[in-house]
Amino acid sequence: MRRLLQLIHYYRAFLLFLVLEFVSLILLVRFNPYHSASFFYSSNVLTGKIFTLRNNIAQYFSLVSKNEELAYENALLREQYYKLRHEFRTGTSLLPEESKNFEPFEFVNATVINNSTRKFHNFITINAGAANGLEPGMGVIGPSGIIGKVFSVSENYATISSALNIDVLTSAVIKSDGTFCTARWSGEDPRYINLLYVPRHISVQKGDSVVTSGFNPVFPSDIMIGIIEDVSLKESESFYNVKVALSTDFYTLSQVYVIKNPLAEERNRLEENLFMP
Repeated sequence: MRRLLQLIHYYRAFLLFLVLEFVSLILLVRFNPYHSASFFYSSNVLTGKIFTLRNNIAQYFSLVSKNEELAYENALLREQYYKLRHEFRTGTSLLPEESKNFEPFEFVNATVINNSTRKFHNFITINAGAANGLEPGMGVIGPSGIIGKVFSVSENYATISSALNIDVLTSAVIKSDGTFCTARWSGEDPRYINLLYVPRHISVQKGDSVVTSGFNPVFPSDIMIGIIEDVSLKESESFYNVKVALSTDFYTLSQVYVIKNPLAEERNRLEENLFMP
């Protein structure tokens, strides 16, 4: 305290000058219309910039929650889309009461918390699990197309066998002519996937879209896989070598949607009976 008083006494002239300047400024602004208007204009500009900066900072730190909200809304929209598409294809028009109980596909949004792209068997970990109704074998898609299939599930997490996994096969169709084939990663470039069993009598063109076929209950039909980028055929081969540029960028993947098909178990039991003696 003593040192503080000594410091004030030492700088008393300068401090008195600051006080007088402050009082003079107040009197000038208060009793001079021109300076008063200029002061309030400048203060409003400064205040506006401060509030804008504060708002930008707040919005930046709320991006995570905003992304989660958007992902949840997208999941609901996807459910509505497939329900309406089913009605259109079957020619049925569900009443509002009936539509509440008719959900051919449900979508659970989740965030990617781990991802690999440089192995032969790549996996993705998400922050949703059994508590969210997830089970092994469910299909997983992203905003741009297919992602893979659920491999294992714990209470709050799940691992996904990525489409960048040489053991993952996806039933596909070339959209331009309806040719059915199988999509499988070669284990090389994470940006591309190969199409298998495309017969040589089919006219395959660069730029054709490749989508899911819907031939299994894992993925709905018409989910984007990619665009054909290269087609080659050797004289001795019966099938084309087709290279497809994946629509999903696995390097920047952050949000996914797990597909829950309430009718999958019934369909699987029925088809399994075909191979039982």
